[in-house]
Amino acid sequence: MKRSARAGRELYNPYVALFWEMIDAAAFMVLSQTAVWLFIQIRRQYKNPGGDSHLVLPFNDVKWKLSFQQFKKACKELIDNGFIRVVRKGGLYKQPTVYAMSDDWKARSIEILKDPAAGFLVKRRKCDANGKPVSKWYPKRRELSVAQATRMEKMRAARQTKKLKIAERRGRAENREKIINLKEQDKT
Repeated sequence: MKRSARAGRELYNPYVALFWEMIDAAAFMVLSQTAVWLFIQIRRQYKNPGGDSHLVLPFNDVKWKLSFQQFKKACKELIDNGFIRVVRKGGLYKQPTVYAMSDDWKARSIEILKDPAAGFLVKRRKCDANGKPVSKWYPKRRELSVAQATRMEKMRAARQTKKLKIAERRGRAENREKIINLKEQDKT
């Protein structure tokens, strides 16, 4: 094939770039599956990362997958979480809404992380080295299922019996009191 025949062809397959920073953000984690899918569809049109590119995604392009209510709810979710912003509101004379990419999701992620209702971080009061109470944000401990809780309880009991056997083998006087206390705990 001649070089001139290849000149008009695309030399690459188009793709959608989603950066790890964006995917790992709390604002992205709280999005519904529908909103993520819609964001990818809008992001497919994003060609100019340096400039302000206007993106249009009319409902007719996605009505094969979403109902109108789902489409509106997902758009609102993306706008509220700072992934897109509305440049021009559509609807009048059948004009589509024009969107643009936004970096407001970074600030929104911080708000979500600090919101106790979101459940990502919890504010706890602990004492510092001087004994003064200090409030800090800590990751929320995940709750254990019933199966995990019973497994943890079995592991604790196994550790307890192992300590008991080691103490019995040693047979030292200071360990005898521990043996008696551990046996009493096992009976209860």
